Amino acid sequence: MPLLYMATGITCRRGVFYFRARVPTHLAAAYGRQMVSVSLKTRDPDTAKKRARARRVEFDNELAALERAQGTADDLQGSVLFLTDAAIDEVCDRYRAKQLADDELLRIKGLKQADIDLDLDLYGDGISVLRAAFSRGDLTDVYRPLEGFMRELKLSVSKSSPSYERLARRFQQEDIEVHEAILRRRQGLAVPMPSAAAGSLSIDDVFLAWKRHKGQNPKTVRAFEQAFEDFKTFSVATTATLVRKSDVVSFRDALLDRNQASPKTIEKQLSFLRAAFQVAVDDDKLPANPFAGVKMPTRDDSTGQKPRLPYDSDELSAIFSGAVYQPGFAPRPSLGDACRWLPLLGLFTGARLEELAQLDGTDIEHDRKHGAYICIRRAVDRSKRTKNLNSVRNFPVHPRLIQAGFLDYMKAHGKGRLFPALRADKYGILSTSFSTWYGRYLDELGIIDPTRVFHSLRHTFIQRAKERAAHVPPEVREAIVGHLSTTQIEMVYGTAVYPLEPQVEAMRHIDWPELDLTHLVA
Repeated sequence: MPLLYMATGITCRRGVFYFRARVPTHLAAAYGRQMVSVSLKTRDPDTAKKRARARRVEFDNELAALERAQGTADDLQGSVLFLTDAAIDEVCDRYRAKQLADDELLRIKGLKQADIDLDLDLYGDGISVLRAAFSRGDLTDVYRPLEGFMRELKLSVSKSSPSYERLARRFQQEDIEVHEAILRRRQGLAVPMPSAAAGSLSIDDVFLAWKRHKGQNPKTVRAFEQAFEDFKTFSVATTATLVRKSDVVSFRDALLDRNQASPKTIEKQLSFLRAAFQVAVDDDKLPANPFAGVKMPTRDDSTGQKPRLPYDSDELSAIFSGAVYQPGFAPRPSLGDACRWLPLLGLFTGARLEELAQLDGTDIEHDRKHGAYICIRRAVDRSKRTKNLNSVRNFPVHPRLIQAGFLDYMKAHGKGRLFPALRADKYGILSTSFSTWYGRYLDELGIIDPTRVFHSLRHTFIQRAKERAAHVPPEVREAIVGHLSTTQIEMVYGTAVYPLEPQVEAMRHIDWPELDLTHLVA
């Protein structure tokens, strides 16, 4: 709420005088309220002034005691002796933005007419007092709100330094303008939120800089854009330079309090913003990343349960004996043979859904010694994409896939896409429609556990590989599923591609003998 410190603090309602003052934001919780309004129990102006002065002394003493309990501003870390004019402007701009934003929230929530009338009296009288003090060069009523705001910023300037007086005088001007702006709002006039200063780095500029450097995937760009839109809704900072870690923490807590997104989603939004602001830091456009080090709070009610879990044997049997794998099944034209092959490929390769959906005939190659193998690639035109660089890899075709006729299916499509019926969504993702269909297919089979999705096939593959650790070393397992970095591979083998031989041996042991697929044998 706006901080108003004036000599009298007197307002009159229906002929009765009141002492009214606002509690500094950083002391409001300790004081127990944000506003003090006490009847002076008189209709006589002279008596009201005497009682108001006494009440002011009492009020100031109460605030001073709270200040001492919290520690003085000069005890804060980060004390400085000198502030540039630009730094002083930044502090004052931030003060203006915060006060007007806080007042805007009050207005949006709704003000009673009685509150508006009181504020009209309070701000009208207060502005006169503040202007009079400015004309005299009197800073007496500036120091307390200035110290309170600097405490919020965790900024301490030595009171004996010339910078402190320059800051106080600039702050006095800003405080008058803030009160005038809020008075205009109470009078029904529109007062916009401050905009970024010309030539300064706006929050939108940070997003655009990230987009130029990193934003090639349309879906990722939209996710980052949404994170920025949400942050700007909560932020009172008018420029990227004004964003502080405390703003980020407040943003995080506000999202948690709204309870409209899961903690995991909020954590993703923070990571998006952190990455974008880091680009600005790396380009020397920002001195520091305010999102660095801001983490999600640990919740006691967390179960630690993974959102996607492996299938058990009964569920696998149900999936691969369902209608899709029975004679006469007619797939939807928009899915085609993907209904049959993608689940099989997911189980017997451990690959991600989009990695498989984008395969074409050129991605299946043949080694004279080790047979057919699948290449997961990235394309410059983004027609083929992977989660990260580690995902680019080669792995052998599983014997069970060969028995089911996969190589014959591949040859029938030549060099074209293996699943031509799939069409990319607006983000260029080929597997979107299939993923929706697969969820419905599980429902039809009675597999309704939300932790069972297509990605569960990948978890099932990895779990079985771990169970066969005697024959499937961790390094080989990680190479097959794309968890092994190219740097690690190059250090050992001198090439970015993991050798096929240990993978071929491992594939023989990553199997489910109890899973009957004889009805699929070509």
